[in-house]
Amino acid sequence: MSPRRTPHVETPPKTPLNRTLKRTIDKGAASSPIALKTFLTDFAATPPPVASTVRPCKNTRNKAEYSHTDIAYPVRAWPEFSLASCIAKFGTELQETRVSQLPVDITPHKQDDDDDDSGDDDELTSELCVGAFTARSLTVHVNRALRACGYRMRDRTGPEVEGLKADRVGMKFPAREIRVVGDIKVSWKWRSEWRNAPPGTTRDIEYRQVLSQVHAYMNKTACRWGYVLTDHEFLAVERGDKWGDIRVADAVAWDSDGPWNVAFAAWFLHALAAGAEWHLARTTKRSGAVARCLVAGSNIDGAAAAGAGAVGVLRRSARIAAQRRTG
Repeated sequence: MSPRRTPHVETPPKTPLNRTLKRTIDKGAASSPIALKTFLTDFAATPPPVASTVRPCKNTRNKAEYSHTDIAYPVRAWPEFSLASCIAKFGTELQETRVSQLPVDITPHKQDDDDDDSGDDDELTSELCVGAFTARSLTVHVNRALRACGYRMRDRTGPEVEGLKADRVGMKFPAREIRVVGDIKVSWKWRSEWRNAPPGTTRDIEYRQVLSQVHAYMNKTACRWGYVLTDHEFLAVERGDKWGDIRVADAVAWDSDGPWNVAFAAWFLHALAAGAEWHLARTTKRSGAVARCLVAGSNIDGAAAAGAGAVGVLRRSARIAAQRRTG
């Protein structure tokens, strides 16, 4: 009996190389490197428009971990986070570091080559859409800039830490330390300008709710810096050494015309975290609201005020009881 033959299986043809893309890459690789400052300044990417079907709604709630009442009102400013501060601290790196001028166009969607021209993929409908656009544009640009400087910081998807998961983290290798925490939101649920909303209004509550979420993530990982990123703007934040103490920088718009754009601001934040000052010890969440309110022209702690009020009630009750006994 003749041995059984193994059937011949043809090797499938390889996917042909996109020659246009290859020529573009070759051309970019051969171009002269540019200064890091120019590389960051040249970043230009505009998120797709917001879909007309979206409706305003509340941001994520998690009373066990964070609440808008955690964040002191009014929220303090962080004026030191600016282009001038960035140049003062990293001017040498920005001028002397060279970055290959590879194509910086946005990496296409898997569906970008489809024949479907319904336009649905070109509109934002959720945080997931903003996150996908960010990963294909800003993250790629910032990571190339960080790599060129020799920093071991990378913008990555956030892992879960003690039950909380941030959207983005700046991670230091090889220790895999989370040194920056970022949360992605949408402009119809959160805007930096709501910082000036009257206390207790919907906009004030939603503004501080998102900050409390970022603050909780930062506290879990014991890091000093974080950010909020929407389809409209980038906002850097700095955590203080007390629970609920947070400072916010001026927001940077995606469509900023000047050199200080979202890529520059994001790189600055990660470059700061690459240094030794990134760590800030955890703080313990106090029971009750810690939001500050204006009373007699000064800020007082809401929880302390509530506690003082309760003590006063008990003292008055004790006095009344004593008077009745003596009477």
